[in-house]
Amino acid sequence: IPHFHDMGLMGSILPPLLLGSTTVLMSPTTFLKRPHLWLHMIDRYGIEASAAPDFAYDLCSRRVTEAQSEGLDLSRWRHALDGSEPVRAAVLERFQGRFAGHGLRADALTPCYGMAEATLFISGAARTAPRVRQVSAELLEHHEFRPAAPDEPARAVVGCGPPLGAEVRIVEPDTRRALPEGGVGEIWIRGDIVGHGYWNREATNEAEFRATTADGDPGWLRTGDLGALYQGELHITGRIKDVLNLRGRNLYPQDIEDELRIQWPELGNLVGACFAVPGEGPQGDDVLVVTHEVRGIKDEDRLSELAAEMRLTVAREFGAPVGAVLLLRPGGVRRTTSGKIQRSAMRDLFRAGALRPTYAVYEQSLLRPLPEPQEAAV
Repeated sequence: IPHFHDMGLMGSILPPLLLGSTTVLMSPTTFLKRPHLWLHMIDRYGIEASAAPDFAYDLCSRRVTEAQSEGLDLSRWRHALDGSEPVRAAVLERFQGRFAGHGLRADALTPCYGMAEATLFISGAARTAPRVRQVSAELLEHHEFRPAAPDEPARAVVGCGPPLGAEVRIVEPDTRRALPEGGVGEIWIRGDIVGHGYWNREATNEAEFRATTADGDPGWLRTGDLGALYQGELHITGRIKDVLNLRGRNLYPQDIEDELRIQWPELGNLVGACFAVPGEGPQGDDVLVVTHEVRGIKDEDRLSELAAEMRLTVAREFGAPVGAVLLLRPGGVRRTTSGKIQRSAMRDLFRAGALRPTYAVYEQSLLRPLPEPQEAAV
C-alpha cells in the first residue's frame, strides 16, 4: 500500500511508531512485479499483521508459483487484513487454499471495512475464520439482505466483522430513514474516530459529515457505501454511485465482473469495469457497457468469440442488456493507487470516445452514437 494512502499511513506506519514496535515496508511497485516477496518478507521478519487490498491476495494466489513459495512459512501471520475495496469470497477461498500448506491459519484472513474519513478502521473480526453468506440475489436487487433458499440464485457476500469504535446505521439514502437489520442502504457512522471534515469544503462537510436522519438524529458521516447489518456483522454490497439500474433491476458491477472472470479463465488475473450509459431506446433506458483487460490473445477470431461469450454470460446470469464489450490491454482499466476500480472515470472515457480497445463490439440498436476517437489513448 502506498505510504500516502490511509491504509499504508494509518494502518502500517503510524501504529508501530506510536507503540514503539517494528514495521517492515515494501515498495508497491516491487509487490506488483514480484508478489511472492511480500509473503517471504512476512516469513523472514515474523510479521504478525500485514494488510493489503483484496486484489493483492488474488494476485498472490494466481501468480506465486510453487518454486517461489518453496520453504515459505506463514504460520506466524495472525492478521492478514483484507480491505480498501470489496472483499470477494472467491479470493479468500483461493488464497486460503493456496497457502494453507505453508502454515496459513484458517482464522488469519481478516476482512475489514474502513475509510480515511474515519481514521481508517470501522469494522472487522480478528481471530475468526471469515464468514461468507449466500444471500438471495433477487432480494439483494431490492435492497434486502436475506439468506438464499437452497434452490434460488445466490450471491456470496463476505462479512466484515462487527463495528468497532463507532456507531453504524444503515440508512435509506434518499429518505434518510434508518433501516432495520437486513435492510440494504447507505452506511452512516458516528463516533470519535470520524474526522471533522475536508479542508475548506464547508458545504460538503455540512452535507456529509453532519448528516441527520429522518427522525432527527444528528452528527452522522455519510460514507457513500451500501451495505447491511446482519447478525452483528457489517456487510458491504457496493457504492451508491456504481449501482446499475437496468430494466428496473439494481445490479452491482463487481458481481458481473467477478462472474465473467469465473466463467472465462482468460480474464482471471486481470481487471474489468462495468458501468451504465444512456441507451438509444424510446425510454432512454440505461444499457450496460463491459470493459475488461486481456493479455496474450492476438487471434481476432478468439477475441470476437470471447466478447460474444461475455455478452451471453451477462444476459444469462443477470438478464442485463449489453450495449458494448471492450477488451483492453493490461492497464487499460483505470484504478486508484490502492487498486480500486474507477468505474465513473471509465464511463466518462467511454462516452468521450477516449478508450482504445484491442477489440470491441457495439450494439448500435441499444447505444447512442459515440464521439469520434480522440488523440489521447488510454
